[in-house]
Amino acid sequence: MKSSGMKLPGGWEGKEDVTTETRKMAKQLAMVYYHFAKSIVEEMGEIEGTKFVKKVLKKVAIERGEAMRSEAARLHLPFNQESLLKVNDLPKYTFPANGHSGGFYCPYADFWKGKGELGQKLGLLWCNIIDPWKVRAFVGSSYELWKYGKNLNLKDDFCGEATPLTKEEAAEQERL
Repeated sequence: MKSSGMKLPGGWEGKEDVTTETRKMAKQLAMVYYHFAKSIVEEMGEIEGTKFVKKVLKKVAIERGEAMRSEAARLHLPFNQESLLKVNDLPKYTFPANGHSGGFYCPYADFWKGKGELGQKLGLLWCNIIDPWKVRAFVGSSYELWKYGKNLNLKDDFCGEATPLTKEEAAEQERL
């Protein structure tokens, strides 16, 4: 990618322009989320504002998961995590899945990092609500909620290591 000098995964030759353009869009989404969430927390206070942001993110995650579930049904795929990967709504040229190898790049986290501690705190909130609730909406209500043990917003070099929520955390998210 010319604009950031990031190395693209093998097999992506000729996809630099697609990657550059979709990452621009992702940066815009990260910016909109950051400023909305920051403003909500400032207006409502940290506790109530954070709760409200989580509530909104949960709704977004559920809508995304349900849309992917509809696509899986159209393709006659089962509602499991393997099928989720086949109907994932994230553009693959924007969010390469490098796994635990490090070097993972997320344009959201890249933007939030530039906003300092608050940006990374709000970014982690996004990841810890959007990702597990999206999967739950796709797989079904028996899916156990979790949070990231490793995340770019925690200054790790990859996102992963799902950590189960405590009973209190799970109950709080269910009430949102």
